[in-house]
Amino acid sequence: MNNRFGRLTSKQNCRLNSWLDRFLDRMSKPRTDGKVDSSCFRANLLRLREVAGLSLTEATYPPDLQVPPHSHEEAHFCLLLQGRYEENCGKDLIIRKPSTLALMAGGAIHSNRIHSTGIRFFSIEMTRSWLNRAKGCLAFIRGLTQFDTGPLPWLAMRLYREFRCEDDVAPLAIEGLLLELLAGVTRQTFHSENGNAKWLSRARDFVHDRFQESISLAEVAEFAGVHPVSLARAFRRMHHCTVGEYVRKLRIEFACQKLTASDESLVEIAFSAGFSEQSHLCRTFKRLTGLTPSEYRSNSRRG
Repeated sequence: MNNRFGRLTSKQNCRLNSWLDRFLDRMSKPRTDGKVDSSCFRANLLRLREVAGLSLTEATYPPDLQVPPHSHEEAHFCLLLQGRYEENCGKDLIIRKPSTLALMAGGAIHSNRIHSTGIRFFSIEMTRSWLNRAKGCLAFIRGLTQFDTGPLPWLAMRLYREFRCEDDVAPLAIEGLLLELLAGVTRQTFHSENGNAKWLSRARDFVHDRFQESISLAEVAEFAGVHPVSLARAFRRMHHCTVGEYVRKLRIEFACQKLTASDESLVEIAFSAGFSEQSHLCRTFKRLTGLTPSEYRSNSRRG
């Protein structure tokens, strides 16, 4: 593939690529001195790609690894694909689990403790020059922010699929999806910091608590204390989907976690996620992710 389209580098080739050394040096700066701690090099890089000022990587960390305090020169997103680990950043201690997304500001000091199964993750590093295109969005990247559910982890998963695709259109799709992801972060942070529509947050929390059940728009609106029409309009404006579509996404996120972390059958996963039957899960899963549940489970374990 021509370099201007963003080359996807395999594990075998990346060991011979001098860019790998520069990437590791950028990504792992120690807290106190000018040397990179050797423990930061224990990531096993599976795939690398550079696209228009973006560095995208898929990598693994071994089980039970303690990564000491360090920082990254550039801001980056991290989508956790497999495993669990602890992220300690300032006063924040977050347990990361599969299908969650984190945004880390450049220069933010943090440490990690990898759990017993090891982890596989997808990272998107954004250079300062690329972020300058976002202008006002830069002010919203501070410290560590995690997104457990909702549309942002879904966008990141779509971006990961484009990262794995080797056609000439993938770099264009990657940039577009990342801009959409950054816009979503900005919008969500703006609403949170300005205290807008607290009743909308109550409605969202109600949906998160009850997504495995059969709930109606009227029930959600009554809990939030607003008219169903007002809820429907505000919810779509905030989340870019209806309440019903949001519930389906939550159910599929739940199913993704089960498919990755357990050996439960599709029937068991379907019922526990809130679907009436396995076929309903399979149809919805395929429509939202582009994969069947079996394909997703196989891909998530193959790496």
